Amino acid sequence: METKRKLIPAQYLSGLGHFAIEFGNNALPVLYPLLIVSMGLSYAQVGAIAFVISAGGTLTQPVFGYLSDRWNKRNFLVFSIAWAGFFMGLVGVIRSYWLLVVVVGLASLGSAAFHPPAAVVAAGGPRKNSGATVAIFSVNGALGSAISPLVIGLLVAGTGTKATLVIPPVALFFTLLLYSQLRAHPAMQA
Repeated sequence: METKRKLIPAQYLSGLGHFAIEFGNNALPVLYPLLIVSMGLSYAQVGAIAFVISAGGTLTQPVFGYLSDRWNKRNFLVFSIAWAGFFMGLVGVIRSYWLLVVVVGLASLGSAAFHPPAAVVAAGGPRKNSGATVAIFSVNGALGSAISPLVIGLLVAGTGTKATLVIPPVALFFTLLLYSQLRAHPAMQA
């Protein structure tokens, strides 16, 4: 007799992905003082890094929204987390300012690719609960944003900027969780 696998509702899975994306993205503010010292960056250079991650992660979202409407939303949800986590993990080991800007820009594209399809999935629950699931999606992102500086800040004390190396395993955990759950979801087969 075949046992049926219990699935986490897709709407809640998108919230877990939101946690992972924001966990990676919000490590940067803790690192800025260390980057200023270790790389000799000016405040203008740090401001440019902040601009790149914010602009790259927001201004490209319409492009990724368009693409995710035409291709598999599940793939955008899952692989954008791994992409963003991989590149944010590199931030602490890079010693070239321009390479740092490129890596942060690439990480921001993962965030941009994640948000449009994840928001659609979060709002796609039963009509009577769509407000609650969108709220859970938002809260998970806010928790990732809040926890990241704390975790990275604690790790920085012992490892310096290499604390960012904790981000890829976190991203990989959530990538694998979402992949294993979403591939079995009937709502995510398109």
